[in-house]
Amino acid sequence: MKKVLIGIIVLLIALPMVSMAGTKAATKYPFVLSHGMGANAEVMGITDYWGSIPTAMRNNGAEVYITSGNPMQSKAIKGAEWKAQVLEILAVSGASKINLIGHSDGGLYTRYAITNLGMASKVASFTSMSSPHRGSPVANAIMNLGSTTGLTSAIAGTLDFVYGFLFGISGTDSATNGTEETTTWMINVFNPNTPDAAGVYYQSYGANCLTVIGGQIVTPLWLAIKAAGYGDNDGLVSVSSAKWGNYRGTLTGWFGVNHLSEVGLLSLPTPGYDAPTHFVNIAADLKARGF
Repeated sequence: MKKVLIGIIVLLIALPMVSMAGTKAATKYPFVLSHGMGANAEVMGITDYWGSIPTAMRNNGAEVYITSGNPMQSKAIKGAEWKAQVLEILAVSGASKINLIGHSDGGLYTRYAITNLGMASKVASFTSMSSPHRGSPVANAIMNLGSTTGLTSAIAGTLDFVYGFLFGISGTDSATNGTEETTTWMINVFNPNTPDAAGVYYQSYGANCLTVIGGQIVTPLWLAIKAAGYGDNDGLVSVSSAKWGNYRGTLTGWFGVNHLSEVGLLSLPTPGYDAPTHFVNIAADLKARGF
């Protein structure tokens, strides 16, 4: 009897704590996580793009959905795919709007859909993580190969073959995808034709590798981007390019955060930065803002 009484007391003490922990990310609108280029939600069937992030968010009260589209295509085609999936999510969930979090290119084709495909009324908040809103110097370097050597066409064709033959993903267009990641295209074509939509809250995060420990497998790209004069970057996207709307800060951890470790994707541990915790904190902040 004494043990039962003690158990009841412990349970009564623990319940409020569980309740508090379980509602931190309980926002008004559900979350939609949208992946970047070169991969889909399951990263070619090898690993989940978002890792334990969705579970951590759900454990803290968030309603989370994940979109998955063509890894290499134009912003228009990716945006149309994304729109169809979000409309289905809204129908299933009964929600009137979503809170969007897009990583890398996931913050671009979704911007396109919001502004140009009539999705503004369906999106309460837009959060991009290291999205190349002003293009990526890596894309510049790759696409410029074609101007003198013709390598771009060969590389693009090979990539399309690999996606189709090895991964069973048809309909890729790596050449167009690459062109639409360049600084020239983003600054001169995409951004002028994709202004922010009224009624949507826009915010963003960037990241900086800081050291080899943070850079990990993208360290050579991080150093090359810095040497080219683009400043702090995560190995693919500069901080200056990642800024859009209300800039919430640069992820660095203790030794740096790279483009993959931002979402815990195919990367080693990043001391001082935990992707699931960061996403839960994003949700908590949006909850406080009424979203």
